[in-house]
Amino acid sequence: MKVISKYPFLALAALLAMAALISWNQSRLEVNRLIQGIEVADTTGTDTTASRASLDTFIQTHSFLQANYELAGSFDRDVATATAATSAAKATQAQAYAAAQAACTSHTSSVAQAKCNQDYLDKHLQPTPVPQPAPVMTSYRTNVRGPWWTTDLTGALLLGAACALAIGFVKMRPRRLHR
Repeated sequence: MKVISKYPFLALAALLAMAALISWNQSRLEVNRLIQGIEVADTTGTDTTASRASLDTFIQTHSFLQANYELAGSFDRDVATATAATSAAKATQAQAYAAAQAACTSHTSSVAQAKCNQDYLDKHLQPTPVPQPAPVMTSYRTNVRGPWWTTDLTGALLLGAACALAIGFVKMRPRRLHR
């Protein structure tokens, strides 16, 4: 207690720093709650644009925060779409080749059968669409970092702690005697 009465500004700086830490932890927990909401919405297929904007705004207006998350549901859906499109294109081609073989079985000569197959494919085979490229997971990962200091509660408490610490150090300085 003697230290507190002798250096009250240093004690105040410590209390403000602890309060800032508690405030920062509450903000961090809110960021985690927002991330969980985004990931659940993405998994269910709900639009996450508004939630992501809300998270970004929250992080940009609070000190020392960051968020890392990935939209695994969107990635899985996009992979399934790309795979289905590629599979459909391959199935269409396989059906055209099977139909060409069936249409040209009447030819006994292998050269005539090959010519018949080629003619059939030239008439019936559609140009193969370019398959969709498979999505890359890094496109679905997001890393948002906030500023070092803002005017939120955490920032105000840290500023107060810094000011109290500075005043405390000035008050600790030995006084010169006047001559």
